Amino acid sequence: MNAPPTAPDEFYQTVTINALVNVLADPTLTNNHWSATEAVMLIFTTQGLKCVPYLGQVSKALLICRFMAKSPCRSSLRFWGLSA
Repeated sequence: MNAPPTAPDEFYQTVTINALVNVLADPTLTNNHWSATEAVMLIFTTQGLKCVPYLGQVSKALLICRFMAKSPCRSSLRFWGLSA
């Protein structure tokens, strides 16, 4: 878990990313992996360098999703250029 955020914007971003990572890490929520992946990538695209502290947490969840999940998550990662 990251250090507690100092600004309200950072707080909301931290809560959102943590919730999305939890969705990606939960194999029972594979139906939601596509939406969670899209949301994470949209956050990273719009926030730019503010998302650097979350890279380790998100990349681990995306890799788990990539190798363990079924095709919807793989398709979304391929769309974002994260698939081999």
